[in-house]
Amino acid sequence: VSYANSVAKKAEQSGKKNFYYGIGYDGLNAIPTGNFHSEVLETIGGNNVVDTTISSGNNQINLEELYKLPVDNIFVLEESAYNAVVNNKEWSYLPAVKSGNVYKVPYVLFPLIDGPPAVNRIIGIYYTVSKLYPEFASENYIEKAKEFYSLFYRHELTESEIKELSR
Repeated sequence: VSYANSVAKKAEQSGKKNFYYGIGYDGLNAIPTGNFHSEVLETIGGNNVVDTTISSGNNQINLEELYKLPVDNIFVLEESAYNAVVNNKEWSYLPAVKSGNVYKVPYVLFPLIDGPPAVNRIIGIYYTVSKLYPEFASENYIEKAKEFYSLFYRHELTESEIKELSR
């Protein structure tokens, strides 16, 4: 947690980076500020561009609504959503897509930044820092992941799992 706080402090000083976190098969189920699903991204100093004006739960939105938001980074949970974002022309107009800042949240045993809200979020901190604030990453995320899975799950990562974590 001190690592997350350190990054958040640097982010505050240098300017928080905007992110959109979408779940669901198409990535258009928007996770708003303060929702536990986006907690890790917000804890490291990310600025969630989806307000809680509609609901503190998940919010189904459309691309026209998303175009109005300053989306510099996109995180999605499902593979189908990732494919839609990077392959569908309608998404290509978003700054995050243009700059290649689209990330499929790794899922090895559990998602790193989503549910369940448990120990998987510890390594999720290192993952999100490596994507949202690589300039502040003072730890090797993959090495930390190997250590984490061994310690918490007594699981040695396979090459395919390391590849999933590296996306």
